Amino acid sequence: MSSSGRDKQPARAQLTLQKMDEIAKTLVGKPAPPMPTVLPDLISIDGHRFPINRDGVPKDITDKLEEVFDEGGTYEQIPAEVLEYELKGDQCLCDEEEEEEEEEEGVGAVVGM
Repeated sequence: MSSSGRDKQPARAQLTLQKMDEIAKTLVGKPAPPMPTVLPDLISIDGHRFPINRDGVPKDITDKLEEVFDEGGTYEQIPAEVLEYELKGDQCLCDEEEEEEEEEEGVGAVVGM
């Protein structure tokens, strides 16, 4: 097919420095648009990793882990019922790989701190 058979798009107007400066001046002093809040989804205490703020992790488990973390607690201070949520070995790597696959497939996975 020759180039004459293609649909021609109208030329896009190029912004001049003057026009960009005018646009910038209209934005000065205005508040930035609101940003979404992203909660952390992993917490580490003494090198031990636990999922938080995720599906399958009850809110009270997240709260207990955050309390230990905020108080500078140690692994030994984590309640026994919380220890079953600890991520072992490659579990964290699997989660990251799944998130990468979801992003490639267009599923919007949000990852926290």
